[in-house]
Amino acid sequence: MGNEDKRINREYVKGLLRKRLPNMHKGDFGHTLIVAGSPGMTGAAAFSAKSALRSGAGLVYVMTAPENFKVIQILVPEAICVTEEAVREKMEKKLPASGAHFDDYDAVAFGPGTGTGQAASDLLRFILDRYDGPVVLDADGLNLIAGDDELREKFFTYEGEKVITPHQGEAARLLAGARLGAGEREDVANALTVGYNCMTVLKGHETLAARRNGTDLELMRNTTGDPGMATAGSGDVLTGMIASFAGQGMPLWDAACAGVYLHGLAGDLASKDKGEYGMIASDIIENIPYAIKEFV
Repeated sequence: MGNEDKRINREYVKGLLRKRLPNMHKGDFGHTLIVAGSPGMTGAAAFSAKSALRSGAGLVYVMTAPENFKVIQILVPEAICVTEEAVREKMEKKLPASGAHFDDYDAVAFGPGTGTGQAASDLLRFILDRYDGPVVLDADGLNLIAGDDELREKFFTYEGEKVITPHQGEAARLLAGARLGAGEREDVANALTVGYNCMTVLKGHETLAARRNGTDLELMRNTTGDPGMATAGSGDVLTGMIASFAGQGMPLWDAACAGVYLHGLAGDLASKDKGEYGMIASDIIENIPYAIKEFV
């Protein structure tokens, strides 16, 4: 059973963020790869990339459809657009038999707006085979593993740190046929954690974070956020934040909890300015620095 009394609150998050030293450079803050945005879904890639940068990532690479490059370079000029071929070439350098750690990307986020076609499925398989760092799986990445038993097994056995970030609808697809699919949110978070052998961020009111802690399941409930965050792109923002913190060296569990709390806090700050009706995902992104500034 998860511990329903644990809270992701200000005191908890305060211990996760480090102060930057004067002699640090961008290489000290991680190289984060965002795989997002099929043709016509440029916004998902832009939201994830910009939120990763606003969360402190040193370098953010965006692997997206080449048709999206010009738009990404206008919306997020600080990000670096890369082709699938370039990503595959880098990851193919790592020979599984060598035991060498792949270190070109410090964290990978996969899924926002990628689509669920064969090309996206093949790329996710490739990354799970060749990469060994923290993976944040969201959106279409979740739909891919929900609809493909072989890909689900590959994700289940992936040895690196991994977190899934479903909303309630995606959770229902991931748990298709499972008894707990229509259960309480706490049961759903726990079932996903066990069923996919990963950490889980179940988005929604009082977002839940769940993981295995030894032989037990640990469950934490977020204390920030508001209804104004129920807007297109909000989840893409969270994905970029978690990947950014993981790329900067936080253990993925800490990155997930910090991401959830600061995402909600940025939303709270945005709603005070714009109101819950009028705020959009871009408003959340623009308030990420102010949310972090409260701690560092």
